[in-house]
Amino acid sequence: MSNSANRDVEANSILRYVQSSNTIQDCDVVPAIGVKINELFSIGVGINFSYAKFDLQPITGFAGSNIADSQSDNQSDGRGVGAQAGFLVKPAKSTVIGFDYRSVTTYQLSGTSIFNGNPRVVSNNYHFKLATPARAIFSVNHFLTSSFGLIGTIQHIQWSFLQNIHVNGIAAVIGTRPVIVNGTVPYRLHDAWLVTLGTHYRATPKWIIRVAGTYNQSPGNPQNQIVNGDSIVLGISTGYDINKTITLNGSYAHVFIRNETININSPRFLVNGINSGSRDGVSVKLTINV
Repeated sequence: MSNSANRDVEANSILRYVQSSNTIQDCDVVPAIGVKINELFSIGVGINFSYAKFDLQPITGFAGSNIADSQSDNQSDGRGVGAQAGFLVKPAKSTVIGFDYRSVTTYQLSGTSIFNGNPRVVSNNYHFKLATPARAIFSVNHFLTSSFGLIGTIQHIQWSFLQNIHVNGIAAVIGTRPVIVNGTVPYRLHDAWLVTLGTHYRATPKWIIRVAGTYNQSPGNPQNQIVNGDSIVLGISTGYDINKTITLNGSYAHVFIRNETININSPRFLVNGINSGSRDGVSVKLTINV
């Protein structure tokens, strides 16, 4: 099953049996403190308090048969805690170098699993453990002039910790017999790199324009999941300082996604093919500093 992000699986797609429609909500509160040691060096630390809610809706059925599909509704929520620490170095007036490390945030998720078939099965002991990856981020911001600068960021994301997820208390049916089962979802992810290069130009004291490109390496394993390939993101954004406390930002980005093979060979499914696509994103953000 593919349960890694928000997803709405097409009802008539043959891939509905190996993917799941998912809704994931996350709320973070990050109290942090920064200390300027001197004109050259600053440090900062923070704690990430996170709440996550998952609604996973996998489908069970038999392709090409007259047997109706059955859908499960697996709802869970939980809290996690992580930490981060970093520093800034300013070797020259026009250059800032930064490093930040964010730890793994582990969630203990629990809730209810409902199999909406015949018979209907309910499990109130549905639970599993999930974590977001640790990452190390290195960045450089250099101004060529007082209004034009370059920025580069390199991130190493430690996805390799996510090999298997053990899920307990799943409502299911074997034949016509209702059961509560435990299962293991194989991911077999690998570490990935994310690299961004961009420019920023302050056209006026209130107006700034940014252009950037990002290479995002996919951590996925096509032998176990339906995953996207590596991608390149090209984007442009602009910000306007309405006054000292309010800033309006808008951005547009297009994502070029490399084709990725689908090569799932499990005891239940044999799926081969190519996963391809592209994406566009538009955002508007209003920032109020108090």
